Amino acid sequence: MHPGAYNFVAYMARCLPARRRVCELGSRDVNGSVRGLFPGAQYIGVDAEPGPGVDAIGNGATWKPEPPEPFDTVVSTEVLEHTGEAEEICRNSYELLEKGGVFIVTAASIGREPHSAIDGGALQPGEFYRNVSPVLLQEWLKAFSFVLVDTGNPTDVYAMAVK
Repeated sequence: MHPGAYNFVAYMARCLPARRRVCELGSRDVNGSVRGLFPGAQYIGVDAEPGPGVDAIGNGATWKPEPPEPFDTVVSTEVLEHTGEAEEICRNSYELLEKGGVFIVTAASIGREPHSAIDGGALQPGEFYRNVSPVLLQEWLKAFSFVLVDTGNPTDVYAMAVK
């Protein structure tokens, strides 16, 4: 994860009351993690591939905790551009949250060069990639009662949405 995405999540974490239960969808630490921004929280990192920062293997579009228990925070950083199931990840994030819970999300937007989810370098054969426009992200988050979309970084889109 690059510094802009990390800084957005750090800012949101500082603005919110202490978090109790955090789920990170797409948690494999490729080049940085936000886990340390939520001290004291019960934290579960979910990713389709095993690796550093991954507590549970699963598809972020469909994964559910066992036993079912809602989270007060779901985080997804720099994932949506790497999957054809981005809208489903946003929908699942909504379902994973308790009422009043927050979804913090960052994604590569218009103008960002394609990059690999595997190592952050050049796309590798067979990898999916699509930049996420602010309009598209807003559409994916329409189920939420409040959505703040930040486009301060011209090649990224950041959002915080409240269930």
